[in-house]
Amino acid sequence: MRKVSVLVILCIISLLVLPTQDVFSYTDGEIKELEAKYKERIKEDPKDAASLSGLGQVYWDQDKIRPALSTFRTAIKVNPEYPIPYFFIGKAYFLENKAKKALTYLDNFEKKMDNISSRTREMDAFYVDKLHYIVYVNSVFKNYVR
Repeated sequence: MRKVSVLVILCIISLLVLPTQDVFSYTDGEIKELEAKYKERIKEDPKDAASLSGLGQVYWDQDKIRPALSTFRTAIKVNPEYPIPYFFIGKAYFLENKAKKALTYLDNFEKKMDNISSRTREMDAFYVDKLHYIVYVNSVFKNYVR
């Protein structure tokens, strides 16, 4: 029986299970409406970390990575306890193969999610989905960091 490298197995799993981006199933018109809705909410309350994170996700899913990361960093600046932006920044560092930074942000995401006492059903679903990704990242980097 041939030995198969762990890295090959992880690559196959990533292709089957983990998409490279978080794809909205919206039309272009719906995405523009969603973007406008988040921008309006942010205009009303510039410190609304949830709306900033939502706008960041809209940018992320359109492959507008720089504006997405800028928006996520702003969300962290206005509310460092809001967890969602930590995930996307960690994912960006992972995709750039920056292990320590990726793991730091993903660890912060996990800790902050665990500290939220009143998570919504949507946040719980997001968290469970993203935990699979975090386990994958940790398995890829475990031999290189820590």
